[in-house]
Amino acid sequence: MKKIFFFLFCIVSSYVVTGQEVNNELLEVKVIPPKFVPEASQPSSTAALYAFVRHHFSYNTPELINFGTAVIRFTVTENGQVENFQVTNSVSWEVDKALQYALKQTSGMWLPGSNNGKPVAMEQEITMKVVTGLSEKALEKMDFDARGKDKFQRGNELLFDKNAPRRALHKFNYVVRLLPKEKNTYYLRGLCYHKLGQNEKAEKDWEYYRELGGLDMQLSNYP
Repeated sequence: MKKIFFFLFCIVSSYVVTGQEVNNELLEVKVIPPKFVPEASQPSSTAALYAFVRHHFSYNTPELINFGTAVIRFTVTENGQVENFQVTNSVSWEVDKALQYALKQTSGMWLPGSNNGKPVAMEQEITMKVVTGLSEKALEKMDFDARGKDKFQRGNELLFDKNAPRRALHKFNYVVRLLPKEKNTYYLRGLCYHKLGQNEKAEKDWEYYRELGGLDMQLSNYP
């Protein structure tokens, strides 16, 4: 029997704050992230959000084989509503749409984040591995980490040993689909884009590489 599977659900909050200087003293800034509270009687937890998304995930073609790690960003407003959805790593159009639909149903179920006790809008990032169209037996062989590492190594060999950036690009695209937080993939994929004359895409990948903790990469460093 083919099913839809979810695993490795992760949520990250982000909010940029700056200290306020009064009489040459830097005041303490206390930031509390938003909390998903589906019912007043239930405690807030990542597990509760995960269960809610699974329950409200409406996917019309579960027989289609799709797999990857979806990353979706959205804003929890100061009123606990959700808005400004952005897919930063796609599994497929259908899966992305279904995940966004499920997340939009959480509007009004959030305790807003706060900055020094004042409710403020904060960005949330949801990461979820999704597999559709596979049996449980086939799922046992679906190891995202192992597949991603294998494709990364093949891409590395194609790029440096065989000077085949276009073929290497396909391998790195596959890695990003499975492991979107592996920063070195963006560095190498950026090199592929640069060698193919797609400098705008190279700069975008290197910008995300820096965001994930990588070094500062510039096009001027490469001929």
